Amino acid sequence: KIANGQGLEAVRRADPLFRDDEFMQGAAGAFSMVLQAFADGDLSTLRGLLAFELYEEFAQSIHTRDKEGDQLTITVHAINDVQLTDGSVKDSIASVTATFVSEQSRIVKNNAGDIVNDESDERAVITDIWIFERDTQLDDPNWKLVETQNEFDS
Repeated sequence: KIANGQGLEAVRRADPLFRDDEFMQGAAGAFSMVLQAFADGDLSTLRGLLAFELYEEFAQSIHTRDKEGDQLTITVHAINDVQLTDGSVKDSIASVTATFVSEQSRIVKNNAGDIVNDESDERAVITDIWIFERDTQLDDPNWKLVETQNEFDS
């Protein structure tokens, strides 16, 4: 029986293979992949990285964008910082919160190819808080993204 607990220490107890540095590297890779797949409307890539409910939200957003004929380009210029800011284990589900500070620019074009929203010059510094989960009782070592939030800095 795995004890429920709060904090990254609980995650380490539930998942002996969990390593902070490896997780941060993987999370940074997932961060860029998810943003790229979202911008490209690549649902099959997203399906492999996101938990079902979050996938449904992303897919809905992509379908709306496609229906309007908009194209989104997201460029991640740099990931300045990745921190593991929280963790917990409940009923064998390990949860890890990662905070990313990145420089991003976004361009939205309409179906005529005209730019309707150009944030490419700004390179906004964005703080994203993403929560990943994994069932520690399954052999599958992959974490799924279950929640995203962001805080815009200027």
